[in-house]
Amino acid sequence: MQDPWQFALRLHLTHGLGLRQARLLVKRVGGLAQVWQTPNADLRDMLGLRLGSALGTPPPDWDQAQALVRHWLDSAPDGQRHRILTWGDTDYPQNLTELVDPPLLLFVTEAQTDDTGHWPPSVALVGSRGATPQGLALARQWAHELADAGWCVVSGLAHGIDGAAHAGALMSDASGCVTMAVMGTGPDLVYPHAHAQLKSRIVARGRCLTEFLPGTGARPAHFPMRNRLVAALSSGLVVIEAGTGSGSLISAQCALDQGKEVMAVPGSIRSPLSRGCHALLRQGATLVESTAEVLGALPPLIQ
Repeated sequence: MQDPWQFALRLHLTHGLGLRQARLLVKRVGGLAQVWQTPNADLRDMLGLRLGSALGTPPPDWDQAQALVRHWLDSAPDGQRHRILTWGDTDYPQNLTELVDPPLLLFVTEAQTDDTGHWPPSVALVGSRGATPQGLALARQWAHELADAGWCVVSGLAHGIDGAAHAGALMSDASGCVTMAVMGTGPDLVYPHAHAQLKSRIVARGRCLTEFLPGTGARPAHFPMRNRLVAALSSGLVVIEAGTGSGSLISAQCALDQGKEVMAVPGSIRSPLSRGCHALLRQGATLVESTAEVLGALPPLIQ
């Protein structure tokens, strides 16, 4: 193993080793590469017999996983760049290092002309997949205005508010990264499939990123994991239309747990899509009715 992503992939594939435990191990031995320079006896002392022994033996899917990752790295279409970031890389997003469980592998798809290593000040716009026409229009308008104001709009590439937020940011004439999509699949897939063209447009003027290996399809457990990254990459999070069972509320809770500003748009008391936003407002979220109020709640941009 030579590339940092290979060290990270081997840890990722070690059955039973979670992100928190892996992070403590890497910190204790001084880095990803140092894990493989640590005597097996020491690894067993630190992790226990089963995990320590597992690290000394390549996992059954090791060769296949390496081949899939290499293929993805080498298969970027014209105009795009594929790269992998992991712990200790200088380009790894600082915001993610503040998580207790930062992604061990971050697969990034971006334009070849992108300013590699630059992670812009960002704000998340999230909401219901089954949004109303009014909610979709509001998400597009606010995302456009926030991008014009110098903010990168982060969302989850889902149907509804997410897709409208990405599309609205892409309407801006601002330069640089105007929108980022955090995906719940591997970097080579698109979910929902209807957003394949939108994903290509995002890559041309922003980034798509995921912590899931190439070839990994959409699974219910992936979306709460994705939502924590949406929140972590952003200075604040805005919820536009959300029912009481909406995944957007998971994003909002992640943002609250991370000490981020959470904002919510009020709606009709007769609309089920207002209930999640109203619940957030009762819990102390900031009520916002305009992008001016969103900008007022965000930290000032550093010029």
